[in-house]
Amino acid sequence: MAADGVYPKYFTLLMGLKGNSEGQRIIETEIAFGDTAASTATSRLKVVFRGDGNNSGIQLENASNGSSVTLGKGNEPDAIDMSQYRVYHFAIALSSPTTGNVTVYIDGNNTPLGVLEGVTMRPASNPTDNYLQIGDAGNSSYKADIDWVLWTDAGAYTPDMLKGLLPSGIGNISGYEN
Repeated sequence: MAADGVYPKYFTLLMGLKGNSEGQRIIETEIAFGDTAASTATSRLKVVFRGDGNNSGIQLENASNGSSVTLGKGNEPDAIDMSQYRVYHFAIALSSPTTGNVTVYIDGNNTPLGVLEGVTMRPASNPTDNYLQIGDAGNSSYKADIDWVLWTDAGAYTPDMLKGLLPSGIGNISGYEN
């Protein structure tokens, strides 16, 4: 992302991946939104794709004012089968270095699986941290098949905005075809 102190800032991340049926965590992804021009701390979004029993789902760790949120949780009515191939889509809009909205979609469905609005996001370790990390940053066991990963800081796009625009030949883009 541009480290220019100008807000709003946007980020869209899409991942085509398949979890496992062995009850393990699937994958961890973290995005830090560093800004050298910001006068305060900056934020990051840590997503843990989980397939471990009642904890299964998409965990947004400490993403909502210090609390974690799990979408599609294994023991709730909106549970999603994390062992199946899906396209996971995250649209992030920051209104300041520490505050923003996070919208999560799956499989090109324009109805969000979950929305966090106006939340204070998890602080970045350093104000200038500006990265996308895919993989384990801890010591937990993870197991996933990653088909593809795409991202942009040009906007916080909805699935409808991206339909027909994803590159052909990247793999399974279920829900994003014309």
